[in-house]
Amino acid sequence: MLLFRSRMREVKVATAPVGGSGRRQRGVVVFLILLSLILLFHRLGSLSLFDADEPAFAEATREMLLSGNWITPHFNFEPRFDKPILFYWLIGLAYIGFGVGEFAARFWSAVFAIGLVLSIYLFGRQALGSRGALIAALAFTTSIGTAILARVAVTDMTLAFSHTGLLQWPDSDYRQSRIGAPLKGGAGYFPLGQAGRICPIL
Repeated sequence: MLLFRSRMREVKVATAPVGGSGRRQRGVVVFLILLSLILLFHRLGSLSLFDADEPAFAEATREMLLSGNWITPHFNFEPRFDKPILFYWLIGLAYIGFGVGEFAARFWSAVFAIGLVLSIYLFGRQALGSRGALIAALAFTTSIGTAILARVAVTDMTLAFSHTGLLQWPDSDYRQSRIGAPLKGGAGYFPLGQAGRICPIL
């Protein structure tokens, strides 16, 4: 681990922006955002909800809006304690903004997937250099697993994004690591419960 961190610092120094490099990096970030928007948001709400989890999250959140109870989720008007509250709140905010439907139910999965793409690139620049980071981000963006999990109303992308903060912690500056990484890591508990608490420990 110490050797890995040392290697990361060496790569960071070697790839520090010089001259037009900063503009090039911003261009890469814009490119990744645009590519992710096309792949993850195109016809996001065109398919009906499927599997067991999507309808459960979507309907429980709809009932949350109907009842005005934002504390205890209900599914078929029976209490549902399958997952903690954060993901229901996020879908509820999307319902308020976009209306109740498939697009709103899946909105935050796609948003957190884009955040994860950028996290992979930014963290990867420290560990792999700019080219390696771009390859890693593109591999994640275009993978079948991302195409599936980022386009369904499940908590996987929310959890994965929150835990990328733990990967960035060792080489972040003091203020960012003291505040940002614990917040993102701790946020993993709220969408996925005990798994979100245990994964950072591992």
